[in-house]
Amino acid sequence: MSLRSTIMMFATTLLAVVAALVGYHYVFERGSREQILARMQEDREATRLALDRVTNEQADLRASLVKATRSGGAMDERSQAIRGDFAAATGSMKTAIAEYYQTMGRLPASNVEIGLPAPGEYRGKSLKSATVANGVVELEFDADSGIDGGRIRLVPDVSRADAMGLQWRCESADFAQINDVLPACAYVPGATQPIAAPQAHS
Repeated sequence: MSLRSTIMMFATTLLAVVAALVGYHYVFERGSREQILARMQEDREATRLALDRVTNEQADLRASLVKATRSGGAMDERSQAIRGDFAAATGSMKTAIAEYYQTMGRLPASNVEIGLPAPGEYRGKSLKSATVANGVVELEFDADSGIDGGRIRLVPDVSRADAMGLQWRCESADFAQINDVLPACAYVPGATQPIAAPQAHS
Protein backbone atom coordinates (compact mmCIF):
# COMPACT_ATOMS: atom_id res chain seq x y z
CA MET A 1 0.00 0.00 0.00
CA SER A 2 1.35 3.40 -0.94
CA LEU A 3 1.87 6.24 1.47
CA ARG A 4 -0.85 8.21 -0.27
CA SER A 5 -3.39 5.43 0.25
CA THR A 6 -2.39 5.09 3.92
CA ILE A 7 -2.83 8.84 4.47
CA MET A 8 -6.22 8.77 2.73
CA MET A 9 -7.37 5.86 4.86
CA PHE A 10 -6.19 7.56 8.03
CA ALA A 11 -7.91 10.81 7.06
CA THR A 12 -11.15 8.98 6.24
CA THR A 13 -11.04 7.15 9.58
CA LEU A 14 -10.30 10.37 11.41
CA LEU A 15 -13.20 12.13 9.71
CA ALA A 16 -15.50 9.24 10.61
CA VAL A 17 -14.42 9.42 14.26
CA VAL A 18 -14.87 13.21 14.31
CA ALA A 19 -18.29 12.87 12.69
CA ALA A 20 -19.26 10.25 15.25
CA LEU A 21 -18.08 12.47 18.10
CA VAL A 22 -19.93 15.48 16.70
CA GLY A 23 -23.06 13.40 16.26
CA TYR A 24 -22.82 11.99 19.77
CA HIS A 25 -22.22 15.46 21.20
CA TYR A 26 -25.23 16.82 19.32
CA VAL A 27 -27.48 14.01 20.50
CA PHE A 28 -26.18 14.28 24.07
CA GLU A 29 -26.50 18.08 24.13
CA ARG A 30 -29.98 17.93 22.67
CA GLY A 31 -30.99 15.30 25.19
CA SER A 32 -29.58 17.39 28.04
CA ARG A 33 -31.35 20.48 26.75
CA GLU A 34 -34.65 18.62 26.59
CA GLN A 35 -34.14 17.30 30.09
CA ILE A 36 -33.32 20.81 31.35
CA LEU A 37 -36.41 22.22 29.62
CA ALA A 38 -38.53 19.43 31.06
CA ARG A 39 -37.19 20.13 34.56
CA MET A 40 -37.81 23.86 34.11
CA GLN A 41 -41.37 23.10 33.06
CA GLU A 42 -41.84 20.88 36.12
CA ASP A 43 -40.39 23.59 38.37
CA ARG A 44 -42.72 26.19 36.84
CA GLU A 45 -45.70 23.90 37.41
CA ALA A 46 -44.65 23.20 41.00
CA THR A 47 -44.21 26.94 41.60
CA ARG A 48 -47.64 27.67 40.11
CA LEU A 49 -49.26 25.03 42.33
CA ALA A 50 -47.47 26.42 45.39
CA LEU A 51 -48.63 29.95 44.57
CA ASP A 52 -52.19 28.71 44.05
CA ARG A 53 -52.05 26.96 47.42
CA VAL A 54 -50.75 30.10 49.15
CA THR A 55 -53.41 32.21 47.43
CA ASN A 56 -56.15 29.83 48.56
CA GLU A 57 -54.79 29.77 52.12
CA GLN A 58 -54.71 33.58 52.17
CA ALA A 59 -58.29 33.71 50.89
CA ASP A 60 -59.38 31.24 53.59
CA LEU A 61 -57.55 33.28 56.24
CA ARG A 62 -59.21 36.50 55.07
CA ALA A 63 -62.60 34.82 55.13
CA SER A 64 -61.95 33.51 58.65
CA LEU A 65 -60.86 36.96 59.85
CA VAL A 66 -63.95 38.59 58.35
CA LYS A 67 -66.17 35.96 59.95
CA ALA A 68 -64.44 36.33 63.30
CA THR A 69 -64.73 40.13 63.11
CA ARG A 70 -68.42 39.94 62.30
CA SER A 71 -69.00 37.36 65.02
CA GLY A 72 -67.05 39.45 67.52
CA GLY A 73 -69.02 42.53 66.49
CA ALA A 74 -72.30 40.67 66.91
CA MET A 75 -71.20 39.35 70.31
CA ASP A 76 -70.16 42.84 71.40
CA GLU A 77 -73.56 44.25 70.39
CA ARG A 78 -75.32 41.46 72.30
CA SER A 79 -73.13 42.06 75.34
CA GLN A 80 -73.87 45.77 75.29
CA ALA A 81 -77.59 45.09 74.95
CA ILE A 82 -77.60 42.68 77.90
CA ARG A 83 -75.47 44.98 80.07
CA GLY A 84 -77.62 48.02 79.32
CA ASP A 85 -80.93 46.23 79.91
CA PHE A 86 -79.62 44.56 83.08
CA ALA A 87 -78.50 47.85 84.59
CA ALA A 88 -81.69 49.69 83.61
CA ALA A 89 -84.02 47.06 85.00
CA THR A 90 -82.34 45.79 88.14
CA GLY A 91 -81.33 49.04 89.84
CA SER A 92 -84.84 50.13 90.83
CA MET A 93 -85.99 46.53 91.38
CA LYS A 94 -83.25 45.77 93.91
CA THR A 95 -83.97 49.02 95.76
CA ALA A 96 -87.71 48.27 95.91
CA ILE A 97 -87.12 44.71 97.13
CA ALA A 98 -84.63 45.85 99.80
CA GLU A 99 -87.01 48.54 101.10
CA TYR A 100 -89.88 46.10 101.17
CA TYR A 101 -87.80 43.58 103.11
CA GLN A 102 -86.72 46.16 105.67
CA THR A 103 -90.30 47.28 106.16
CA MET A 104 -92.19 44.00 105.97
CA GLY A 105 -89.57 41.57 107.22
CA ARG A 106 -89.97 39.27 104.23
CA LEU A 107 -89.21 39.19 100.54
CA PRO A 108 -91.91 40.31 98.12
CA ALA A 109 -93.81 37.64 96.21
CA SER A 110 -94.32 39.58 92.98
CA ASN A 111 -93.89 42.81 91.02
CA VAL A 112 -97.36 43.95 92.09
CA GLU A 113 -96.60 43.55 95.80
CA ILE A 114 -93.86 46.19 95.62
CA GLY A 115 -95.60 48.46 93.15
CA LEU A 116 -93.44 47.62 90.13
CA PRO A 117 -94.71 47.40 86.55
CA ALA A 118 -95.85 44.00 85.28
CA PRO A 119 -93.01 41.73 84.08
CA GLY A 120 -93.83 42.16 80.38
CA GLU A 121 -93.69 45.95 80.63
CA TYR A 122 -89.95 45.82 81.10
CA ARG A 123 -88.51 46.08 77.61
CA GLY A 124 -85.09 46.97 76.24
CA LYS A 125 -82.76 46.22 73.38
CA SER A 126 -83.00 42.53 74.19
CA LEU A 127 -84.95 42.37 77.47
CA LYS A 128 -88.51 41.09 77.18
CA SER A 129 -89.52 40.72 80.84
CA ALA A 130 -88.36 41.31 84.41
CA THR A 131 -90.11 39.27 87.09
CA VAL A 132 -89.95 39.42 90.88
CA ALA A 133 -90.84 36.07 92.43
CA ASN A 134 -90.23 35.56 96.14
CA GLY A 135 -87.59 38.29 96.08
CA VAL A 136 -85.67 36.78 93.18
CA VAL A 137 -85.35 38.99 90.11
CA GLU A 138 -85.47 37.03 86.87
CA LEU A 139 -84.72 38.77 83.58
CA GLU A 140 -85.71 37.09 80.34
CA PHE A 141 -84.12 38.11 77.04
CA ASP A 142 -85.13 37.69 73.42
CA ALA A 143 -83.14 36.43 70.42
CA ASP A 144 -81.19 39.70 70.17
CA SER A 145 -79.25 38.57 73.25
CA GLY A 146 -78.04 35.50 71.37
CA ILE A 147 -80.41 33.11 73.18
CA ASP A 148 -84.16 33.53 72.82
CA GLY A 149 -85.59 32.99 76.27
CA GLY A 150 -82.19 33.28 77.97
CA ARG A 151 -82.49 34.15 81.64
CA ILE A 152 -80.38 35.92 84.26
CA ARG A 153 -81.27 35.81 87.94
CA LEU A 154 -80.50 38.05 90.87
CA VAL A 155 -80.92 36.00 94.04
CA PRO A 156 -81.10 37.90 97.36
CA ASP A 157 -79.14 36.75 100.40
CA VAL A 158 -80.85 37.80 103.62
CA SER A 159 -78.37 36.12 106.00
CA ARG A 160 -76.62 39.42 106.80
CA ALA A 161 -79.42 41.80 105.93
CA ASP A 162 -79.58 43.37 109.42
CA ALA A 163 -75.92 44.36 109.33
CA MET A 164 -75.20 44.85 105.65
CA GLY A 165 -78.55 44.96 103.89
CA LEU A 166 -79.57 42.53 101.19
CA GLN A 167 -76.70 40.96 99.27
CA TRP A 168 -77.22 39.72 95.74
CA ARG A 169 -75.94 36.75 93.76
CA CYS A 170 -76.13 36.97 89.98
CA GLU A 171 -76.33 33.74 87.98
CA SER A 172 -77.44 32.35 84.64
CA ALA A 173 -78.05 28.83 83.45
CA ASP A 174 -78.37 29.93 79.82
CA PHE A 175 -75.54 32.34 79.02
CA ALA A 176 -72.30 30.34 79.28
CA GLN A 177 -70.18 33.49 78.77
CA ILE A 178 -72.16 35.60 81.24
CA ASN A 179 -69.06 36.41 83.30
CA ASP A 180 -67.56 38.15 80.25
CA VAL A 181 -70.72 40.22 79.87
CA LEU A 182 -71.44 40.87 83.57
CA PRO A 183 -68.27 40.26 85.64
CA ALA A 184 -70.26 39.91 88.88
CA CYS A 185 -72.41 37.17 87.34
CA ALA A 186 -71.68 33.44 87.24
CA TYR A 187 -72.67 30.69 84.85
CA VAL A 188 -74.59 28.13 86.93
CA PRO A 189 -76.04 25.32 84.80
CA GLY A 190 -78.42 24.26 87.58
CA ALA A 191 -79.84 27.74 88.19
CA THR A 192 -83.21 26.83 86.68
CA GLN A 193 -84.62 25.21 89.81
CA PRO A 194 -87.90 26.70 91.15
CA ILE A 195 -87.58 29.94 93.10
CA ALA A 196 -87.68 29.39 96.86
CA ALA A 197 -90.44 30.71 99.07
CA PRO A 198 -90.00 34.18 100.64
CA GLN A 199 -87.84 34.41 103.72
CA ALA A 200 -88.66 36.56 106.73
CA HIS A 201 -86.55 38.23 109.41
CA SER A 202 -85.41 35.75 112.06
